[in-house]
Amino acid sequence: MSQASQQASRGQGKQVASKRSRRDVPLGMSLARWAFVTAAVASLWTPACSPAGDETARDVQPSSALAGKLAGQDCLIIVMDALSSRHLGCYGQPLPTSPEIDGFAAGAIRFTHAWSQTSWTLPSTVSLMTGLYQESHGVRAPGTQLAPSADTLAEAFARAGYATLGFTQNAFASDAFGLGQGFQSLQLMPALDEELAPGERRADERFADAVLAALGPRGSGPPRFVYCHFRRPHMPYDAPAAERALFCDPAYDGPVKGVQADFLRHNAGEFKVRGKDLEQLTALYHAGIHEADYQVGRILEGIDRTSTMVLLLADHGEELSEHGLLGHNFTSYEELVHIPMLWSHPSFTEPSATAPGAGPAPPSGTASGAGRDVGEPVMSIDVLPTLAELFGLDVTARPHQGRSLAPELAGGEGPARAAVFTSSRANANQMFAATDGHLKYLILPAAGLEQLFDLQADPREIANLAPLHPADTERWRALMADWRSHQRRLGWDEAATTDAATDERLEALGYVGGAR
Repeated sequence: MSQASQQASRGQGKQVASKRSRRDVPLGMSLARWAFVTAAVASLWTPACSPAGDETARDVQPSSALAGKLAGQDCLIIVMDALSSRHLGCYGQPLPTSPEIDGFAAGAIRFTHAWSQTSWTLPSTVSLMTGLYQESHGVRAPGTQLAPSADTLAEAFARAGYATLGFTQNAFASDAFGLGQGFQSLQLMPALDEELAPGERRADERFADAVLAALGPRGSGPPRFVYCHFRRPHMPYDAPAAERALFCDPAYDGPVKGVQADFLRHNAGEFKVRGKDLEQLTALYHAGIHEADYQVGRILEGIDRTSTMVLLLADHGEELSEHGLLGHNFTSYEELVHIPMLWSHPSFTEPSATAPGAGPAPPSGTASGAGRDVGEPVMSIDVLPTLAELFGLDVTARPHQGRSLAPELAGGEGPARAAVFTSSRANANQMFAATDGHLKYLILPAAGLEQLFDLQADPREIANLAPLHPADTERWRALMADWRSHQRRLGWDEAATTDAATDERLEALGYVGGAR
């Protein structure tokens, strides 16, 4: 399907699931909702993060007609590393970076404002697997890992009798950091072609082939939970020549190669990547997306979509100098935390699982009918409780902080939240952010920075409204302080011990010092 026809299909087929859209609402009108915000803020805290520090687990109560409906079916989670949503066609990118994902999105439930819980891989992946903010699970630094006392999504599927298989190209999402618990196998596979012997299939192709093999005909075997974590489009931006030719200027002869040195020199102020150099870097990033998109398309085409629920998302985004830096983990601006989130299963678009007035069921043998957009802000920590409800998983053994998105997947509305939250790498320059989908509040305590943006009028976060609206800013300040005061570390983190090979693999992806 061409890009134009995909966009036309989305425009005709999408229904906005949330009736609480804040589009075109003036700043003052949105902030008038603070009476609701004050009343609703208590719903942000699970017992695990109560003021008293009570760690009693919270059950997932059925919230939609989809509760337990997917039990016994396969589940596939596809994670793209360092993929900012704005670089996909289905999220507004005008260049043809993602034709396969765009086609998938046309029949999926597309969450238009999904946030990752942080802006780099290790804590973000732990949040995905535990349903906890990084402030609670505690795995926030390269030298930490998830402790055996934690309870993960893979363990919940294993308890339900599933075969649990994982594939990753990033060591920070591997058993080296405690993420293998619950998996029968979590394979750390080559991320770079240079890791392979001459003549071997490319790393991306081998990776997709492994996922396809795991989801082949089931026969009499158990249902499968499969997690796959692509390295691309993460740096180095080393897509094959055919992909580079689609996006890069053949006349470019500058110094930018999309490698670690470009990022380090720019961020240190030694050489600023701007103008034609930045265009080349962005083109290399787009080429990596296109290569990963092709492999995702192979997977989606090769599995039985009628009996497999597919979730596609990113662990975090990527900054390409929107706020002066290159790479990730530094801040909580949208380019780093606004991620794609696409859910697909036939039951999500069946008339019985959608709002009144929905169209007919999809044709027999297809994965879904016309998709829908959901505009309510959601988070990656919502994945665990959502899958628990859909597949009837027992997650009562440990606490979690997200909420099930099953109501939205069924075409309705979920419980309202005052805001969603995220934070950057936990160091002296950590940034914290909150949004209600319209306004976004950010703080950098170490620098005394406080910002308020209208994301609808200013999606690039350029005009800071905080000085112009002191009373409104004070309300957001109180909400953020309240959220931070309720976060309690659960003791799920411990010191990580990695070998030289793991450190080398991390350094090849630009992590200076490896796991240290």
